[in-house]
Amino acid sequence: MTEILSQEEIDALLDAIGMDPEPQIDTLQDLSNYLIQKRIEKKKNSFEEQYVNLFQGPHIQVTKSLINNVYTQAAVKEPKAIVKIGNIEIIPINICPTCNNYHYDEEVQEIYSESKPDKSFISKNKKLKEYDLIKKWKMENRTICCKKCKTYFQPTIVYSKTHNSIPYFCKLQTVKTLDDWFLTERKSKIQLFSLKTKTIKINKNRTSFLWNVFLNKNINGMETCPQALLTNIVRYTPIEHLEKMLRNEKNIPVFNSFDFTPYYKPTQIFNEI
Repeated sequence: MTEILSQEEIDALLDAIGMDPEPQIDTLQDLSNYLIQKRIEKKKNSFEEQYVNLFQGPHIQVTKSLINNVYTQAAVKEPKAIVKIGNIEIIPINICPTCNNYHYDEEVQEIYSESKPDKSFISKNKKLKEYDLIKKWKMENRTICCKKCKTYFQPTIVYSKTHNSIPYFCKLQTVKTLDDWFLTERKSKIQLFSLKTKTIKINKNRTSFLWNVFLNKNINGMETCPQALLTNIVRYTPIEHLEKMLRNEKNIPVFNSFDFTPYYKPTQIFNEI
């Protein structure tokens, strides 16, 4: 049976990995200002440079006219894809750089969820069983195949007030990269999402996560995680949940109770404990 840590034990473990104070974020307007502010240049070979800001494949070059064009299309075709936070809007640029075909945001998420490992990936991971192979592929592959010309490219997202391209992560990749950041960059001794800290909820064959450790006062995840990751978190989180996160409320579900079974298989969790 899993040993459940008390809140005092969790705080003690997290206290050792506290960082220098970051700008305090209390409101959605604070959050929007923080997202678009110029960040201090990271050291070469940093976690953020190697794993977060890295583009795996071709992506569209963002210009002001392109942003305006995409905004107009998205506002008509799928207004929910544009996320408004404070005085900024986060806009998905799901355009193939080869043929300029526009992909709906829901379509992009569907392509990610149904994507299968290619021959090269399978060849490099011959020892993995099918479930682990597909899981690894979903976690690591950030490119999608254009529905029109079949060229592989990586979607991007931008803020309405800047032209900076930010890598698009699917929900699984966002959580996986957050886990990696937490364990490596923050040198944590506990995982961001764990049965021990009661941040994983399993109901039959459904697995959902809670933000409790991420929002812990010693972590301040909203102020310390890499900017691109925070942007993807914001995109997938309902406004009412963001407001609760800024108030450090407990038991807020990750991405509106998204099912993370492809990442944490319930039966595997229990077998490994």
